[in-house]
Amino acid sequence: TFVDRHRFTGTTTQSPSKIVGDGELSWDLAKFRSKEMLLKPRKATASKSSLDIYTLDTSKMAFSTDNITADLDFKTRIGKFNTNDVGQLTYFPFNSYQTNLSNYVWKMNDKTIAATIGPSMGGVTPDWMSINNEQDSLNFIGKKGLYDMKDYTLKVSEIPYIDIADSRLYTKDGIAMIRENANMDTLNSCKWVANRIDSFHTITESVVKVLGKYQVWSQGKVNYVTRTGKKQEVFL
Repeated sequence: TFVDRHRFTGTTTQSPSKIVGDGELSWDLAKFRSKEMLLKPRKATASKSSLDIYTLDTSKMAFSTDNITADLDFKTRIGKFNTNDVGQLTYFPFNSYQTNLSNYVWKMNDKTIAATIGPSMGGVTPDWMSINNEQDSLNFIGKKGLYDMKDYTLKVSEIPYIDIADSRLYTKDGIAMIRENANMDTLNSCKWVANRIDSFHTITESVVKVLGKYQVWSQGKVNYVTRTGKKQEVFL
């Protein structure tokens, strides 16, 4: 046993200065694997590893990533991981989403995982994509993410817009809340621009339920100009 409730399975090599493991460190919420894991009192690190974190009832996986540099500190109860390859994908299976963001901080006591842009992004556009097949690879830019394992919500923030079919959707605060199976919360006070190239129509004060890359439910209002040049608000 590594520490209380943490178990290492595999082989270890011990020298006067360190213990290196080739195998899996597991506990009730996660499995951490590496061929060269440095084991210390209440700490495990690796320059190339994989990590799976489960939901609190352990029936589904909340977070999954491979080929990461990882530092797990069980004294501070904080884990830090960085992806090793530019554009490498990390998965949130419970929420059916993937992202190429590169830096992650897991606060075990707070039950949160924060995702941000790091140096290994290499200038790649930060992207979030639904892996629910019914949503046709719905994707959008988002510079930050926060996964809350208390209610299994994935909060993506700093979203400049979301492209739906040939239209562009601007959210009120640049935030989307994603729940199980890529179900995005209804967005309020949004603005639509259609189409996004020619901007023929602008719909404001919209309430939008994003269902996929080509499907939404929405209502809002548009300024209609009559033949005499008079502007009139029309609710759609």
